[in-house]
Amino acid sequence: MTICCCCHIGGPAEVSDADLPPARSNLAVTVLTRKDEAEAVRVGSAGFAGNGSAPGEPVQAWVLGGDPTGALPTAGGRQAHIDYIIRCSFLQAQSFGGVVLGAKLDGQLAGIAIAYPPGRMIDPGSSDELCMFGHICCCKMSCATPPNDPMALHMSSVKPRFAAFEKAMKSEALAAVWRPLRKQYWKLEVIAVDAPCRGQGVGTALVQAVHHLADKDGAPTYVEFAGEQLLSFYTKQGFGEHDASCDLEHGGSTITMYARVRNGNSSNGAAVVQGGSSAKVAPDTMARS
Repeated sequence: MTICCCCHIGGPAEVSDADLPPARSNLAVTVLTRKDEAEAVRVGSAGFAGNGSAPGEPVQAWVLGGDPTGALPTAGGRQAHIDYIIRCSFLQAQSFGGVVLGAKLDGQLAGIAIAYPPGRMIDPGSSDELCMFGHICCCKMSCATPPNDPMALHMSSVKPRFAAFEKAMKSEALAAVWRPLRKQYWKLEVIAVDAPCRGQGVGTALVQAVHHLADKDGAPTYVEFAGEQLLSFYTKQGFGEHDASCDLEHGGSTITMYARVRNGNSSNGAAVVQGGSSAKVAPDTMARS
């Protein structure tokens, strides 16, 4: 453990390929390291952005589509914003006890997942979270700041949706699911599959690899996501159907965020909230935990 800035920085979780399920046919899941950063960011960003035939990540699409005048962020600004998010997420996992998994089709990276083992997630809105972002920005990204595209997130017309999303991460509706687990769960933080590789079991292989790690620890798996398509996907992956949800509303548009738990083969007695809760949330009324 070394000291950097004000943070006690460790490294990634101690997970190796030997801890993962065996490869099947032409699809294998492996642990990615810092040397894989560029390719992981490229594939993760492509998955989050989507294309004309494959949807991108629903929350980012909703936030960036928040300008009622129709002057959406430029294509370059949108891509720069997504690249920044994926790179920051990758570096956070590598520095703060997470694991980055890569799914390879015929030897080529097709998708990534970022997950955290029990006890390693940082509480939303805490001083630890601020310190973590400061470390990533200053010590890992050469003090890079989010993209300064004039049509991007800092637009006054887009800011309310981004604020709604930020508050959702701290809401009581979602905390009602993760708080009773007392941090003894695996958190699936990011999953992204390159558009041309979808429909070939890449996303399923990544989720099942995280389940495999959780089962080895006797812990549940927890995930937060948005959109009906992902709701169907995660339900098929064994996550509960009735945990919690909250609606983000702005400008006549609504997106539903979900919190789901997959209890799996947990043997540590962690409670799983059934029934959960639901709420409708405007940007200025989201409860904070």
